Amino acid sequence: MPELPEVESVRRGLEPLVVGKKIIDYKVFWKNSVENDLELIKNQRIESIHRRGKYLGFNISIGYLVIHLRMAGRIGVGTKDMEKYVTVKFKLDDGNEMRLIDYRKFGRVWFVNKFEEAVGHLGPEPLSNEFNVEILKKLISKRKGMMKPLLLNQRFVAGLGNIYVDESLFRAGIHPTEKANKIDSKRIEKLYKGIIEVLTESLNFGGTTFISFIGTDGQPGEYRQKLKVFNRKGESCFICGTKIKKIFVSQRGTHFCPSCQKN
Repeated sequence: MPELPEVESVRRGLEPLVVGKKIIDYKVFWKNSVENDLELIKNQRIESIHRRGKYLGFNISIGYLVIHLRMAGRIGVGTKDMEKYVTVKFKLDDGNEMRLIDYRKFGRVWFVNKFEEAVGHLGPEPLSNEFNVEILKKLISKRKGMMKPLLLNQRFVAGLGNIYVDESLFRAGIHPTEKANKIDSKRIEKLYKGIIEVLTESLNFGGTTFISFIGTDGQPGEYRQKLKVFNRKGESCFICGTKIKKIFVSQRGTHFCPSCQKN
């Protein structure tokens, strides 16, 4: 699933292509992709694009067109013959089309009056002023569950997914199954630093691609080559040489170093 860096990369790529353009029409090819009636978006101009967690919000004068890429969705803009797996397309007044392309058909589209109506209650944005080390300490102090599922909870911190949770926990030296209330202040500080570093680095590389993620420029994210633990089962840890291990935590594949991340 595209996580914060991938969705933010898409947002940045879309801005010069669609902001200021008017949505002339739309067509739905997979009805389950659309959560409600989109008729009101016709003849509305895209004024800006926002991101909240893993959601994209296209600001039009009467509300928001919201898209969630889910597991394998991507957004393309152009005039060429339509690609395979387009579930919804939007015709723009410059002759281009903006298309939700999703071979797994999990991506979703809404029209809402306010962005929050689609995204619901989300935790703080990691790369914003509403998130800092003291806020993270306060959030963790109230929890008793395991760290991996806690960081995956979008109501706790928005935008983190499997890849960047594993990478952040590794940088902090925290075992994925360790209980939140057992994490001392110093390691929370390392975790905060790790979250910020991993997300920022990934953004600089256009995100991470394993199977299907492609940016609006048609290029895959290149951060995969920088990953320290995720998808490296059986390979040597870059720090200590111990073999990276994979386990399942709350049914999610989880990678960690048994020596650097002891529980």
